[in-house]
Amino acid sequence: MEIWISGQRREPTLVSDISSMTEDELQAEVNTLAKWGIIFGFGWLLGLGSLVAILFGFRASRIVWGSKGRIRGKGKAIFCVILGVVGLLPWIWRGYVALPLPL
Repeated sequence: MEIWISGQRREPTLVSDISSMTEDELQAEVNTLAKWGIIFGFGWLLGLGSLVAILFGFRASRIVWGSKGRIRGKGKAIFCVILGVVGLLPWIWRGYVALPLPL
C-alpha cells in the first residue's frame, strides 16, 4: 500500500508520533486510514475487518480532531467507526443470545 505526496512515494505510517508530519502528510494519512477502514468494514472478514475499521476510524479521528480544523476527514473517520460497530453487532447479538440463562 503506498500513497503519493507532492510527487513522492510514501508508505502510510500508522505510528503514534505524528508531531513531525506535515499537513499534507497528515491529510494523506487520514485519507489512507479512512479508505482502508471502510474497505475492511465492508469486507467484514468474520468480524476482524470490523475491528480494523473501528481502530482505523479512531486513529483517523484522533488526527483530525488534533489538527484543530486543518485536516479534513471527520465524517469518514466517524463512518469507519459506525461501520465497524454495525459489523460487530451480529457477533455481539449471537454471543448474547447464545449465553445460557442462570437458573
